[in-house]
Amino acid sequence: MKRLGLLSSVLATLMLSVAPVGAATTGNLSLSEAANHQSENTVVGRTVTVVLHSTYWGFLAPSNANLRPSGPAVYHPAPRTGPGSCFPGMGCGTISISYRAQHVGRVVLSASRTSCGEALMCTGTRGRWSATIVVR
Repeated sequence: MKRLGLLSSVLATLMLSVAPVGAATTGNLSLSEAANHQSENTVVGRTVTVVLHSTYWGFLAPSNANLRPSGPAVYHPAPRTGPGSCFPGMGCGTISISYRAQHVGRVVLSASRTSCGEALMCTGTRGRWSATIVVR
């Protein structure tokens, strides 16, 4: 019995030592403004989705082919009437895009905007978003 317990302990240790670090490496990855200037991990075959909270954002092409867009970016404007309504010109809503991890390596995702609200130009880093994705 002692041998079985020792064998189970050794196997569990080995499994933990080769397991991917963090949930992002084992499932699909979702990013938002909070991931700006961060590095995230994923694996080949997984989906990486970016949702930014303003319709003024526009996504740029990935830095290489390690991630391939699953389709075009999709805008979701906020309602113009009722609760949570948004006045025209405020950029309320989201833009999202999904990518499929194709190859092992690093890739930079980025987006930019020139307007941070009605007649309000973005200055400094407020008009730029980027995240580095490490595909394993």
